[in-house]
Amino acid sequence: MHGLQPVALSRKARLFVGVALIFGLACGALPTGGGPTPTSAPETAPTQAEAAEQPTAAPTEAAPTEAAPAPTDTAAAPAGATITIDITDNQFTPATLDVAAGTTVVWTHNGGRPHTVTADDGAFDSGTLSNGDAFQFTFDTATTIAFHCEFHGGAGGQGMSGVINVAAAAKPTAANTGSQPQVVTAAGDIAAAVDQFRNLLGPDNGDGPGGDPNGRREITWDGVPEEFSAPNGYPADFFNQAQAPRARGILLTTPSGQLQVSAAADNSTGTPVRFGNLNPTYPDIFKAFSEEKLFSPLGSNLIELTFFVPGTQTPALVRGYGAVYTDVDSDHTSFEYFAADGSSLGKYSVPPADAGLSFLGVVFPSPVVARVRVEYGTTALGPNDDAANDVAVMDNFIYGEPAAGAPGAVATPDNSAQGEPGFTVLAGPANRDAAQSAFAPSLALGSGPTDLWFAWSENTDGGSRQIFVSQYDGVGLQARGGSLNLHTNVTADAPSITLAGENRAVPWTAWSEPSPGFGDVRQIFASRFVAATGLWTPAGQDRGGNEPSLNIHPDREATNPVIAGGSTAVGQPLTPWVAWEELSGASNFVQIFVARGVKDDTALGGFRWDWVGENRFNDEPTLNIDPLRDALHPTLVFAETGNAVPWVTWHEIGANRVARVFTARGVADAAAPGGFKWINVPPCAPDETACALNVNPLAEAAEATMAAGSLVAGDSALPWVAWPEVGPTGKFQIFVSRLDPASRNDFLPVGGSLNVDQNHNARHPFITFVGSVPYVAWLEDDGTGRFVIQMRHLASDPQTGTWALDTPADGFAQQPGQPQTGLFALGAPDLVYLAWANGDPAAGVVSQMLLSQFQPN
Repeated sequence: MHGLQPVALSRKARLFVGVALIFGLACGALPTGGGPTPTSAPETAPTQAEAAEQPTAAPTEAAPTEAAPAPTDTAAAPAGATITIDITDNQFTPATLDVAAGTTVVWTHNGGRPHTVTADDGAFDSGTLSNGDAFQFTFDTATTIAFHCEFHGGAGGQGMSGVINVAAAAKPTAANTGSQPQVVTAAGDIAAAVDQFRNLLGPDNGDGPGGDPNGRREITWDGVPEEFSAPNGYPADFFNQAQAPRARGILLTTPSGQLQVSAAADNSTGTPVRFGNLNPTYPDIFKAFSEEKLFSPLGSNLIELTFFVPGTQTPALVRGYGAVYTDVDSDHTSFEYFAADGSSLGKYSVPPADAGLSFLGVVFPSPVVARVRVEYGTTALGPNDDAANDVAVMDNFIYGEPAAGAPGAVATPDNSAQGEPGFTVLAGPANRDAAQSAFAPSLALGSGPTDLWFAWSENTDGGSRQIFVSQYDGVGLQARGGSLNLHTNVTADAPSITLAGENRAVPWTAWSEPSPGFGDVRQIFASRFVAATGLWTPAGQDRGGNEPSLNIHPDREATNPVIAGGSTAVGQPLTPWVAWEELSGASNFVQIFVARGVKDDTALGGFRWDWVGENRFNDEPTLNIDPLRDALHPTLVFAETGNAVPWVTWHEIGANRVARVFTARGVADAAAPGGFKWINVPPCAPDETACALNVNPLAEAAEATMAAGSLVAGDSALPWVAWPEVGPTGKFQIFVSRLDPASRNDFLPVGGSLNVDQNHNARHPFITFVGSVPYVAWLEDDGTGRFVIQMRHLASDPQTGTWALDTPADGFAQQPGQPQTGLFALGAPDLVYLAWANGDPAAGVVSQMLLSQFQPN
């Protein structure tokens, strides 16, 4: 690894190998961000066959209770229904609504600012609405009507706006042939509802490979053998095997990794039935629909169902899914359905039936469901079922035949909505020595297009690697100083650059390099550029030998810093803040730490570094959700009111859990080091899946990046996050979320996968803003193993989440045939700057550092 010390870096080296395994990175340059270690597929359960299940036929005397409740984040309504749209500050929720003719829509104002509900075509106008006001309109005929707020949006989907799609009222039929999902629910006597749902999905295809595409699958749990029933665990892939009776095309996963099927009455171990092994009160409150076994996760109240073509490992879609619940006491029990691109198809609550049976099933017009997230009450099994704890378990699972190649199975966004490629190479190669490879670019923009600063690392013919900086002056790159290394005979890497001070006039750069004075352990250093001398001045308190290391522990390895200029007092000059990875001084796990620069004439370079955050683990101000897990790839921005609130995002890997992306907001706290503590958004309750940004908290996610921006000029910037995550095709997809502008305590997905091709891996995204428009650039495999630059911008309201492609469909490559690495993207008022390394040092091709711009149409 180009001079890295093998003993000091033994753990980090293993982490970087994990990145290479996931993304296919070549060994060589120290990567600028981590990635998850691949999670192996669940172990195949013993192949001993279970007895084929014989579902118990349910009586059909009672009529089902049928309803069509609106999902909680997308919405649909049948003819004659009344449905509500919430008006909060600068947002309609839901913004897109599918209804049948005859539906009345009521807009209810729950915000603090005045708003209007105005049809783009003038069909209706509410006038000015204030908090507590309401406006309604009945849609009698099939049409599509766009609407907006006159104060905070505009016609054509600008700002605060929405769309209502009105379909002709459908005639009731036995099968769902309309455009809306059909919902079947019942509580108490559920037999007729279950039979109705079975009929909607078609004939039972049994338990082997192959089956009528218009049929269904069913699991009753009673044929699961004793060795996989309580008190033993249940394998996640038990019903995703190659042969009958276990070829039913369903994989079950849970954050805790523990699943269980309850014991049969005649089991040889004497284990109590209906989860009496976990709590002796459970057999009295849990009833079975098809005798006698039940199913539940352990240690969590959440599971994910992913579908496969029965008998194969091919991802599949189903038309619908439903299940029987027992002892639902509250509306926290729910199903959320997801499409192949990760977008939500709706979240539906299960009707309560205390100590009784409940049923919920949803059928869509075509196979569109790739997975289902199931929530069980309010807590995992264990405590008594009481006012504080709603525990629930499940019986029969019923779902449509899993089918591959169905509409949307590997759906990608519309790649035809691309403008003329407006990419222009501005300068390059930037390399100080054209014969030496360059890596890891970073950009920062000052007061205008002639104030663009560009940092990177570059090999030398002596075997070391240096940090260099140049400034783009509108004509070319002008060198700003020489090597920033404190020690020019070592390998420095991972530079990050920003501007701070009055009017953002002072460039600052942070990087990592091993220090001979600290036993060749890698340190984080930072320098500021002094324009009067044209030199870089290292800054920080002297930690020994005139070395201003930022490390919490100089004897512990640190790398991958990100530096950002920010102020926590509105209107005050910006100061540098740095986030980085460092091995804990109390354990062998990598932590995320943050420090802020404070003016101090007694320190080297006139600044000292104050570590920021509560001492959460062995006197360390770590941001880790789990300090006994490795945290990687931090990014840092300032957002919200006056851009005065620090935000950090990162991901964590290891401990036999999938890699997850997290965020934290800095909150002023005089008692905490540096005057701030870190609060996770969303909160991590009841466990880390609640605060993970992952579209699927049971899928691997990695190297998130964050940007601050607003969709409405003049509004406070909010944090937006982009990251790669394993999607239904088994490949890494790029996803985006933004801070919920209403609650400011949750993140909302913006569209689905951004990949040009969801069958190819994507990595290394950068999100940025051009004015009020978010852009995301990333690297995507073109099908040959070579990664090329792709870029999209948000071309609709965030609820619709349509991302238009800006690059050609086959990507943007300056030198076709050469890999592109180390992408960095930075938005300006009217364009996007991109920097990357072109070439393959591992193959003997020098990597050249290039600077480009994209000019939107």
